[in-house]
Amino acid sequence: MAKKSNLSTFLGIIILIFGVAAGVLLVAQVQDFRNRAKEKEENMYDVCHKTLNPDEPWEQIKITSENLEEHLNHGDVLGECPEEEGD
Repeated sequence: MAKKSNLSTFLGIIILIFGVAAGVLLVAQVQDFRNRAKEKEENMYDVCHKTLNPDEPWEQIKITSENLEEHLNHGDVLGECPEEEGD
């Protein structure tokens, strides 16, 4: 009976080790995903986009740093949209 008990204990320990390793890997993957999401969010800018619609000439958008210069060059404004006259 002692051999069977030792084998069960050994198998239990092996399963426990694999379970802990899998848990550690999952936590590391989730943390990496969160870090990448935060990094992407930090590279975003609020821009007031100039539209061709006379009824709504401005639209608030979020853009990446790669697109910022292009938007500013064609008349968009960094930050909040200007208030319309009469507001």
